[in-house]
Amino acid sequence: MAKNVLCVDLGNVLIKFDGGIVAELLKKSYIKHFIENHIVEHDKDLLSLWTLYQKIKFEKYFSRDVPWEEFVAAYNSCIIGVHEPMYKTLQDLKKSGVRLVCITDNNHFAFAQITLKCPEIFPLFRENGKDRVVLSYELHSIKKEGNPFAHAQKICGFSNKDACFVDDHEYNFPPAVANGFGRDACFLYKIKSKRNHAEFLKFLDTHFPPN
Repeated sequence: MAKNVLCVDLGNVLIKFDGGIVAELLKKSYIKHFIENHIVEHDKDLLSLWTLYQKIKFEKYFSRDVPWEEFVAAYNSCIIGVHEPMYKTLQDLKKSGVRLVCITDNNHFAFAQITLKCPEIFPLFRENGKDRVVLSYELHSIKKEGNPFAHAQKICGFSNKDACFVDDHEYNFPPAVANGFGRDACFLYKIKSKRNHAEFLKFLDTHFPPN
């Protein structure tokens, strides 16, 4: 069945993101825990950036003495810019009448920096003057927990069974499916692979056939 909505993640799908820049400041043995716990808390708005910094400093996660301003600069540098192949593909989809909704695990700081660095992406997710953007920090819940998928269809006025979802983490697909997306309507995006992008275009042709 043809779909009419595409739900899109930001990091390493539409936006090029390199978390290794912050990881270089941390002790290697703590990186996984930092990502799986502290970053999740940050993306759920349970930790501000300042509190996150103070917490990992107190817990001795840093590999050396890292001043606040260096930590913020490193965090900001993780956001590289717009991934042009995906951006152009989404522009074409929107022109063809496909509705675009952003569902992203994000925090106040990173989302603000994306806005400053990549302002051109936001018209993609704007319909009749309303922004169709679902943010984990506003819901205090990440995609892995399912709530953003349930929230998106309520505030954007669509049914998940009529939508597709593209993300760079496969672990976000089971909660998407549990909230009404078809498993075959979820696409795992690999931003560094041209072949994967070509497969994504075929995926779009299948689910959003030309009129």
